[in-house]
Amino acid sequence: MGERLNHFLKNEKVFVGLDDSKRTWSLCVRSMSLVVHETSMPAKYELLRNYFHKKFPRCQIVVMYEAGFRGFGLHDRLVTDGWKCVVTPPHTVTEEKSNRTKNDRTDCRRLARKLEDGDYHSCLAPDKEVCG
Repeated sequence: MGERLNHFLKNEKVFVGLDDSKRTWSLCVRSMSLVVHETSMPAKYELLRNYFHKKFPRCQIVVMYEAGFRGFGLHDRLVTDGWKCVVTPPHTVTEEKSNRTKNDRTDCRRLARKLEDGDYHSCLAPDKEVCG
């Protein structure tokens, strides 16, 4: 879908659900109520930045991930690079109890869908200057 994807999403808003584990990031990208791309990659910020620049160069990118062991470092880097980022408390983005499947792929899909729907709560990211 490569170049067709870039043309199709020109100037669109894309919603990225990012599931953060120790070694990898799983991503689900939604736009216009559709999943437009899914991938996983090593948890290295440079790879994520290159992915956004290559796949979605003219898009408004919004990322959401659950607060966790890495803190707000990823949030700060995304915002510094000009993207919007939402960090959500893990207990606020829940699935129906009947859906017991839990893995990185389903988690990032759930996050992307909730982000696009506006159905989430966010954590207040601490100011780096205040926190030192």
